[in-house]
Amino acid sequence: MLRPLPETTKGYRLAGFYRAAEAEARVGGDFYDALQTPYGLRLVLGDVGGKGLPAVDATVILLGAFREAAYDEPDLAAVARRMDLSLRRRQDASGDDRYATALLLQGRPDGTLELVNCGHVPPIAVSADRSREMSLWPGCPLGYFDFAQDEPVRVNTHTLDAATSLLMVTDGITEARNGDRDFFDLEAAVTGHDLGPCPAALTRALLADVSRHAAGGRLRDDAAALALVRHLPEAPGALSAPSGPRPAGP
Repeated sequence: MLRPLPETTKGYRLAGFYRAAEAEARVGGDFYDALQTPYGLRLVLGDVGGKGLPAVDATVILLGAFREAAYDEPDLAAVARRMDLSLRRRQDASGDDRYATALLLQGRPDGTLELVNCGHVPPIAVSADRSREMSLWPGCPLGYFDFAQDEPVRVNTHTLDAATSLLMVTDGITEARNGDRDFFDLEAAVTGHDLGPCPAALTRALLADVSRHAAGGRLRDDAAALALVRHLPEAPGALSAPSGPRPAGP
């Protein structure tokens, strides 16, 4: 269900991972996708409640809705509403009222980000010397929009600096516990690595850190993460080799 992420899109570089829970070996409902659309790069990272085949079925519904709406809807909030509607139709047809949390993101090449938070873990902005949780309106989980009819779906706007990475995770990472039952400190873990604006290095370091933190090195819940950083074109000729024969040495 999860397609390989493009390493580079118009304006951004991407990386991510999905790890199924090792406990009970039951598949869960973490999901993500990244599409280059007429409205710019669009991402989703989400987490369906529960495990097993019903969670997988709900994941299929949500990914299908995102992959259609991301190309059709100019407004990112409308993409979220389409996903919510698809999940509610599944609830009505199946009698299974499970919900999903999700982050939706639209990125323009100049670093302007639009984000819709559907009850999900907020993203982290990571730079060389610090990390900070990005301020977003928390929003309502997908499948529950009918219960919040008076609350509009809010689009949050931020600017991503060229030296800053944006990290999005599911709660399988933030709720990972060690032998003392301490939660994983995401902000502390990604601060001070000095990895540079490299999404692949950031996600590799994160996966290693959360695996070391988890009791016995085993994740008890599915975990997924996406990282993106602005992709700035090189100056003309910056990487090109000199043309013509090289001058002879002395």
